[in-house]
Amino acid sequence: MKLRALFVFIIMTVSLASNAQDSLAIDTIQSAEIYRPKLGVRVILGVNSLYSDHKELYDGGFSTGIGALYRVYLGRKGWFVEPGLSFNYDIWGIQQAGIRVSGLPPNCTEYCLSFHRFGLAIPLVGGYSANGRNGGVTYYAGFEAGIGLVCKLHETIETPDGKTRHTQSVYGKGGVYNRFNLACKGGVDIRFSRHFSIGAEWKMDLLNLSPNLHEHDNHVITTRIQVVDIIFGYYF
Repeated sequence: MKLRALFVFIIMTVSLASNAQDSLAIDTIQSAEIYRPKLGVRVILGVNSLYSDHKELYDGGFSTGIGALYRVYLGRKGWFVEPGLSFNYDIWGIQQAGIRVSGLPPNCTEYCLSFHRFGLAIPLVGGYSANGRNGGVTYYAGFEAGIGLVCKLHETIETPDGKTRHTQSVYGKGGVYNRFNLACKGGVDIRFSRHFSIGAEWKMDLLNLSPNLHEHDNHVITTRIQVVDIIFGYYF
């Protein structure tokens, strides 16, 4: 709920700021320039939360990424489609004192489990851009396919006798996490010139990340990640 409230607040702020954009008429030459296909790059900074059967155990995490996109306008009315490609890194985990998890020593005093994931994201969104001579505001929604390249689990178990650490991959044979994912997303951004933009984006996994993770009764543990990003962009 906190991430959703943050996302709504950012959208309201950006939308209010867009009202200050120049609304002067655009002549034919300017229109052709504004609605030409655009290649862009983006830097992504975000916070994430976990939707899981045991979400009360999980701490929040963060994500970051860098990518490229290509916006194609459908005529000169502001509607567009935008495929992209980005490399992302995110982290989430558990850090609890006195936690009781199956398989831990009975004298465990603190348990820390973190996931570090590098992946490839392929978004495809559509939306509407209210362009002006000096910038504009854009609203969009769509889907994002994800391919996990590397995901490492780092586990630390602390007892009165000391700490035990180990690292393992959660992909591949015997892994508990799914390498492939699909998410829905939506966002808004504002361009302060023809080139620079800043925006906010919400994203939610549609598929279970942990289809091979089971509890003792053979119940499959569901794990999905929700992310709110701040995005800095540049359009050529």
